[in-house]
Amino acid sequence: MKNSMLVKILTKCSKQVFEEMTATKVIQVTAKRDQRFTDSFPVAQIIDYEELEAPGTGQFILGISDIPMALFVATAVGQNMGIALDNVFDETAGDILGELLNTVVGRATTEWDKLGVAVRFGPPALVKNFVIEQNESLYTEDYIIILTMGVSHVAIRFSITNNIKQLEDGKKVLVVDDSKIIRSILVNVLEKVGFEVAQAADGKEAVDIHASFKPDLTIMDLVMPNLGGLDAIVNIQAHTPDAKFIILTSTSRTDEVVTASTLGVKKYLVKPLKMDQFMDAVRNILESK
Repeated sequence: MKNSMLVKILTKCSKQVFEEMTATKVIQVTAKRDQRFTDSFPVAQIIDYEELEAPGTGQFILGISDIPMALFVATAVGQNMGIALDNVFDETAGDILGELLNTVVGRATTEWDKLGVAVRFGPPALVKNFVIEQNESLYTEDYIIILTMGVSHVAIRFSITNNIKQLEDGKKVLVVDDSKIIRSILVNVLEKVGFEVAQAADGKEAVDIHASFKPDLTIMDLVMPNLGGLDAIVNIQAHTPDAKFIILTSTSRTDEVVTASTLGVKKYLVKPLKMDQFMDAVRNILESK
């Protein structure tokens, strides 16, 4: 929800600033999650930022699809600033594009601040032949804002990375599932971002491991041999009342959901596994007091 609100504000400010600084009417503006693996721009202005009170970082990227378009935008902004450009994309043109992005970012982050999201950002940097590689971080969300003027368009790309590595350092997670494949997937993902992970193949094994491993969070399947997940939770809570659990299961029967709620389970997720949803739940639970 927070990220979508930040993007909504950035989209509004992008349109406003672009129209003001170029004296060009934006006939359509769209914003969406950017699912492309790679992207490239002959010319791009980039501003890095970091949140002041949260482990979040990101980038604002003003990407221009081709040099003539970059020159057109820079010339339009320059005219409004009283700066005449030669018919060539040079350092001055690049600086003008940087000022355009800097103004967008400044206005957007001022609005963010009113929502309690304070950020610090650096100066814009011009990069030619900029290539965006596939980001494999589980915590990165990429958005693209398209400003359309007639048949031309300008893209502003917004990348948000929730860097929770510092949160994960020293944290322990117990993964309980009778599926070896599911355990392998979860263990691999959790270890990759810094958790210490133990695993159990059924509820009975989970109770024994929990007592010695003392995890900060347990991922619990429900339907397992020897001892089911809900019974395992009851047994674990007998010796660790404040234990935290996420249920990840293939069923969502009303009685199971209600029982999980009465046991204080923090999150109830239903397979098939959605990794972004799963990792968001892990982060939110470990961040909570």
